[in-house]
Amino acid sequence: MAMADKLKSLPFISDKNNPIGWFVQGGLEFAADSRRLVQRCTKPDAKEFKKIAVACSIGFAIMGFIGYTVKLVFIPQALGSATPIRRTSPPLLKRPDQVAMADKLKSLPFINDKNNPIGWFVQGGIEFAKDSQRLVQRCTKPDAKEFKKIAVACSIGFAIMGFIGYTVKLVFIPINNIIVGGS
Repeated sequence: MAMADKLKSLPFISDKNNPIGWFVQGGLEFAADSRRLVQRCTKPDAKEFKKIAVACSIGFAIMGFIGYTVKLVFIPQALGSATPIRRTSPPLLKRPDQVAMADKLKSLPFINDKNNPIGWFVQGGIEFAKDSQRLVQRCTKPDAKEFKKIAVACSIGFAIMGFIGYTVKLVFIPINNIIVGGS
């Protein structure tokens, strides 16, 4: 039995109410929509263009946020400033049902196995959460000098990306006219 057939036989993969099913089905829909878009290969209408613009804006915002957090972590070391202030939080008290659920999840072997797709996803999420918590505890508010450096770096990045996009558009307009035939 092939891996794809094994995955199709699992009921939670096709259930959009299950988080894993939602993720898998969303990925399949995205792949199908992408394939359809590439096969059509036409100029997008206004609705499609808005969707693309929103998706690009969200992508740029995420990239900017990631760049900003990386800068916040590495700029203090590059500038030789003091170590960031660590925030400590009180220990979280867990309810007995939460402890029991955590023990049940730990006892499932495929959750802890990174070779299993579900285990890889779960363990990756746990590592991401731990790394994110470590990052937030380490972050400090930038002073004026650091903020100006970050703002300049972001501005230069946006200018370069805009220039590249403008250049690509200028190059592909004549190529598109040649391919379409000037209609």
